[in-house]
Amino acid sequence: MIFSWLFQYRQNMSQPSICIPRVNLYTTKKDISDIINKCNFGHIRQIDLVHKKKSNTVFIHFFKWNETAENYRQKFLNGEFIYIGYFLQPKFWKCCAVEN
Repeated sequence: MIFSWLFQYRQNMSQPSICIPRVNLYTTKKDISDIINKCNFGHIRQIDLVHKKKSNTVFIHFFKWNETAENYRQKFLNGEFIYIGYFLQPKFWKCCAVEN
């Protein structure tokens, strides 16, 4: 039993989800999906929006990360932040990894 839990934990850590701690209240799941798909990280399984008073927090879960995004996946696994630019203005989201 403990071995199956450990395998599942390691598998989840090798396929990290992305957290965007703060996004505009008017940003939709479709907006997020479009931008993350342009980054080509992998196939999105689910996007969770957590509503707060002044902003939202986003969690992006993947079925599997693309091999072409290995550099970014490793940065997330090492606890580094990734900055993702969006729209035409010089704006960005500060992203980090979270466990599934």
